[in-house]
Amino acid sequence: MTYQELGTFCKNYVAQLYAGRTDKFLIFHNLAHTCRVVERAEQILSYYQLPDRERFVVIAAALFHDVGYLYNDLVAHEETGAAVANKLLQSQNVDEEDILEVLGCILATSLPQHPTGLLQSIVCDADLFHLGTSEFFPRDALMLAETEVRKGIKIAPRTWIESTIELMENHHFHTQYCKMLLDGPKGTNLEKLKIKLEQIPE
Repeated sequence: MTYQELGTFCKNYVAQLYAGRTDKFLIFHNLAHTCRVVERAEQILSYYQLPDRERFVVIAAALFHDVGYLYNDLVAHEETGAAVANKLLQSQNVDEEDILEVLGCILATSLPQHPTGLLQSIVCDADLFHLGTSEFFPRDALMLAETEVRKGIKIAPRTWIESTIELMENHHFHTQYCKMLLDGPKGTNLEKLKIKLEQIPE
């Protein structure tokens, strides 16, 4: 298969993994989220005009980076996703070097992110792209809902906002494209979060 065909094959495979799954846990980390990350990855790839091989590596990693949540793996979902991708790609006789790059990009999304090289940086930025967009607050609400369901607890608004502020302050975009595009809006979102925190009674 060509790299484009491999990319399509992986998209169909991941879509099948999610097909018919109605798990109450899949509020944030669902197929819609995966498709959104793939779209953001394609947006960043278009900016850098990378060849088909590099595009395949990034798209495959974006597709599999959260597959571990389907196996209810909250602690090491990146490793689970990498294992699923590895098995599939090996079954299609994908070059070992290509597979290793895909797995590296998946594992790089683990928080805190420390990507190496452009491809890992693109996947990491695609995964957290929403931090610097108008999607941030509705996406954050979905993440809160999923976390509460998975843990079986109710999280106090102050606790959640404080943890989100910590995430935002410790995060930075890695590609120059996302820095230019998203740093400003992300800063605005962070300031809005801090205002919300101030409005919550002690």
